[in-house]
Amino acid sequence: MMKWKTLLTVLCFSLCVSILPIAKAAALDTVKPKLTLRLETKEAAVGQEISIVVKGEQLKDLYGYELKLKYNEAKLKFKSAAAKWKGMPVTPDHKNGVITFAHTKIGASTKGENGTADIATFVFEGKANGVAAIEIAEAKLVDSEIMPVQLKNAARTFIQVASASAIAFKDTKGHWAEAAINRAASLTIVNGYENGAFQANAQVTRAQFAAMLMRALDAGLDPAGSARYKDAGQFPAWARPFIESASRTGIITGYEDGTFRSERLITREEMAVMIMRASGDSLDAASVPAFADEARIAAWAKPAVDQAAKLGLVKGRGNNRFEPAAHATRAEAVTMILSLIDHLNK
Repeated sequence: MMKWKTLLTVLCFSLCVSILPIAKAAALDTVKPKLTLRLETKEAAVGQEISIVVKGEQLKDLYGYELKLKYNEAKLKFKSAAAKWKGMPVTPDHKNGVITFAHTKIGASTKGENGTADIATFVFEGKANGVAAIEIAEAKLVDSEIMPVQLKNAARTFIQVASASAIAFKDTKGHWAEAAINRAASLTIVNGYENGAFQANAQVTRAQFAAMLMRALDAGLDPAGSARYKDAGQFPAWARPFIESASRTGIITGYEDGTFRSERLITREEMAVMIMRASGDSLDAASVPAFADEARIAAWAKPAVDQAAKLGLVKGRGNNRFEPAAHATRAEAVTMILSLIDHLNK
């Protein structure tokens, strides 16, 4: 067993293609370990340090690992990575928004980690305002016998880098969503108009909501887009990459006739469905929302509206009515998107 540990130590110092190679085909257990990301602070200002802890669950004799962490270089500056337990770490390899970090324990008598344990900490610094996604894109975990477990897209979280100075619009003072609007603006999810107004009660198009949502999710955008929809030629140029990104990730699907109708005003039930698709939460197809006007909610939207309401992501408009076909306002859209981000960071 000792020679395997020595081999692992040597491999950790030869960070070329793969630090922890697959020595055997099978994993230790049918129950795979899980990785999560825990933010020490969910919001930070530009220049402020942000620590992210990688936590392992369902671990069995974890002796070494290699993690590939993806992040937004435009909004975050990488500073350091460190293991949570003693051993032999490798200097992080940092290139094109991907950090590769590996660590192994040393010694025949050293025990691996079992159950739940923090395994690494990554430190960043806020670089520019906005929501920045951080993802464990790949992970290789090995036990003391060099038996591997490989994970893809193991965990994702969002860091909110916000301006330290308050953002004020001339028409939002005293509005019920004033705080949410200012917060969304500081995170660059939304902008005001040239005259300094926000127009909180203005209605939102499907293209506008797709853009707000994709900015909040820090989604990778395709500037070229594609002609996925029959009416793609009618999309505003600024909205095309956001619509393409939302479509590629399954957040939007368009209409049965193959169109997206970017300039059509979005309804509250459409917005709830997009929010729940973005959340990744499972839905109960048989669930029925507890709103007084539940019968007016389309069958395809009921599971999403029900779950979104239970999670506090959507609210009624008074008298316990959801008003599914009503057009959403900019204030409602901002509030729902911020609730989604907070939900994803729990």
